[in-house]
Amino acid sequence: MGAARLRHGPGLAKIRGKAIHLSRGVNHLRVLVAEISLKLGTESDPDDEEQGIDWDREMTTTDEMADLGREMWCVLEKGAPEGTELWPLHPSTLYARFQSGRFQGERLFVLTWDAGP
Repeated sequence: MGAARLRHGPGLAKIRGKAIHLSRGVNHLRVLVAEISLKLGTESDPDDEEQGIDWDREMTTTDEMADLGREMWCVLEKGAPEGTELWPLHPSTLYARFQSGRFQGERLFVLTWDAGP
């Protein structure tokens, strides 16, 4: 094992939160997040005597955690181009993309009107 780094709970929770968010648009990422949860613990972890997460404890970064990080990165690199938008397009964003010519060769219906007299 290489030089081990220490991680605190909030750092792992931040990575987990970002991965959960990105998993809305990238397939196969969500299942990997469970591994972070196992390392971090959960509010209902039966092995946790206080039934809560000790956010101040230091956890050694293991080879398995490093492998998980590399696997998550590979999933993101492969899946992001094939992924979906994380949020629906706002009409003004869609119209701006239309005006900039991003939909050339595609069918798109745009209706505009002048609200003036």
